[in-house]
Order: sequence, then structure tokens, then C-alpha cells
Amino acid sequence: MRNRPFLLCLATMCLSAVVALGDIGPFPAHRPRPQPSPVPSAPRTETELPTLDESTQIEMQSADVNVVLKPSTKSGRQTSILAEVTCNFQLHCIAARLATSRYTMSCPYATEGDRGPKCKRFSVEIDGKRSGSVREARWSAENGGNKPPEYVGYAWPTAIDRGATQTVTVKYSLLLPVTENTSAFTYILCTGASWRRPIGRETVRVRAESGLQIAPVRSRNLRPTAQTKKDLIWELKDFVPKEDIHVEVTRDDKR
Repeated sequence: MRNRPFLLCLATMCLSAVVALGDIGPFPAHRPRPQPSPVPSAPRTETELPTLDESTQIEMQSADVNVVLKPSTKSGRQTSILAEVTCNFQLHCIAARLATSRYTMSCPYATEGDRGPKCKRFSVEIDGKRSGSVREARWSAENGGNKPPEYVGYAWPTAIDRGATQTVTVKYSLLLPVTENTSAFTYILCTGASWRRPIGRETVRVRAESGLQIAPVRSRNLRPTAQTKKDLIWELKDFVPKEDIHVEVTRDDKR
């Protein structure tokens, strides 16, 4: 069983655009469609994008995801919401055929056809060292035989030694569209079921700054462990995800 991407998406509900943010994951071996990169030396064809060897087994030991939502104004009007995201992931290579496994890691920020979000910045650090080969990419994710979602995001080459533990830090900012004072996002956990073992620990924190309120919606069993109108926290341990996190964002002065 090979590893598949574990993805986090922010998606608008009842809006025309779908907003996405994403956890890291191995770039899938099926249907990768890389886009031109601002890095001249980056590979340009799918055969040049190394994918994870099937003998390599990687687990996600822990993940800490922090999302801060801020009103963004233009000419005195709130035209969007700024989402500032910081993610720290700890990966462990359980087993591998090679001493060092080289592959491409990916992280989405939107879905195919999305007209709304704009990525303002994106950076990756692996064990404290910044990756200089980050490039735009498009790919699909398997989801049990249904039509796979198409993602737009970033990909970068990486490597992990057999038996090693690795820390990956991803930081980025997005402008999320607002319609009638409302926006929303979905934190997709379900693809995390494709990691080699259950996810050891995952903490998701969402905080709304002045002018905004947030509330969980639609989730049946996945409820916050702590909740106010300004803060939502999910503490998840030793779990195989079966549903996603959905959050609605509204303005404080909504009428």
C-alpha cells in the first residue's frame, strides 16, 4: 500500500468559489500535471517529478495547524478575508528499500476551477532549512473510486532517510472571497486515512480576529474540543479520519 496525499482544504459553502488550503503529502504517482515554475531549474514534465517508491513507508506522527483569519479591506470596504496559515508536520520513515528516499511533496491552496482565493506567499522549511525549489503544481487525489478532486498548489523535491524523523514547516497566506458578509472553509481530513498508520496526533486551531466570527458546521461526529465565537480547536489522537472539518466565517456586524 503506497502513501497518498493527506490534504487540507478550505472551501466556501454556498458560494461560487471553492477556497482551499492544504496539508503536505507525497505528490501522487497518478495524473500529475505540473505547471510552469518560477524556478528555472525546476522539472517541467511529469516523468521528471519523482514520486514515492512503493517500498517506502512514511507515517505522520504529529501535525499542528494554525489558521488566523483577518478582515482585509480596500477603500474602506471589506473585500476579502486574509488567512495566515502555519503548519508544522512531523514525519517518520518506518521502512524503505533505499537508505534515502527521494520524492516530491505537495500542498494545495485551491481546487481546479477556483476563481476566488489568491495565494500571497508560500514557503517551506525542512528541518529548519528553507526549500528553494518550490513550484506550482496540479494533481488529483484518490478518494475511493469517486471522481477525484483536482488540486492546485505547490510541490517541491524532498528526501528522507530510512528510520529518520523529519519536521516540515509550511507557511502561506491566502485572500478568501466574501459574499454577503459570509465565507467558509472545509478542513479535509479524510485523505489522511491513506498514511501508513493512523495519525498519531493532530491539532487544528482556527482563530478569528476583530470583526469576524467563526462557527463549526455540518460535521456529525468531529466536534471541537474547545469553542468560542473567536476560537476553534480540534485535538485528534491516534485516528483514521472519516470526515472533514467545516467552518463558517461571518462578520461581527452581519445583519
